[in-house]
Amino acid sequence: MPLLQQKMAFLPDASSVSIAFPDDGAYKRFHMYFDGDSVVICNKVRDGDKRIVKVKEGWFCNYYIT
Repeated sequence: MPLLQQKMAFLPDASSVSIAFPDDGAYKRFHMYFDGDSVVICNKVRDGDKRIVKVKEGWFCNYYIT
């Protein structure tokens, strides 16, 4: 995580970056590394043989997603 934070700090528009977590487990495990950053939490939904990722909470319009 420190390497990702270092790289994000040097982005010209670092305030326009949002961190996306694929599920609640990933959010609970890693959210403390991104305190104060915009976050998006997703859920994986099974539809037969398909796996669909849907946004559970967070705002991502006009943001770059990492």
